[in-house]
Amino acid sequence: MPAYDIVVSIINEAKRLRLSTIWEVDDLIFDKETLIKSRTISALNKEIIDQLVEGAGLYRKAMLLCDKGIASTEGLADAMKKAGLPEVHVIENALDRQTLEFAEKVCREHVIHQNGIVRIVYGSGTNTHNIDFRKLHLRLSKYWQVSNVRFRLIGILDLPETFSRYEGRWNVCQPVPTKSI
Repeated sequence: MPAYDIVVSIINEAKRLRLSTIWEVDDLIFDKETLIKSRTISALNKEIIDQLVEGAGLYRKAMLLCDKGIASTEGLADAMKKAGLPEVHVIENALDRQTLEFAEKVCREHVIHQNGIVRIVYGSGTNTHNIDFRKLHLRLSKYWQVSNVRFRLIGILDLPETFSRYEGRWNVCQPVPTKSI
């Protein structure tokens, strides 16, 4: 959470009650300079990029108000420590229950081992993975042309126009969003 007034007041109240406060993150959203140089967000529209860059200071402030942190990678944990958070633990990203249930449903509905078919599956939670996928796409481009290769996207991603050449050999599955409690 960014350090909006209500968030700061909740953190301060937790401290008053002598409760430990922990700030968790899985992206480097608290470093303005890194965001400005980021190729990952460069594909987003300018308004969103500006909001992310301007919000970095609020994320950093909330992080530094907390006692500890949780990061999804060692590199992110190091960046949090370098920014001034004294204690950071790493808990790597994992698949949530909803994604696992969706994957089970897909497996039940489709034959996995089918006449030598090679399936490439890519999961993406946001369109910020477009740049990552473009790199992967270039490395795998020779395989897209092989007739027994199938591609399945689970999630959100802008597929390159070149995929239209392989119509019928790829599909997109998007999990149905669940309501938050």
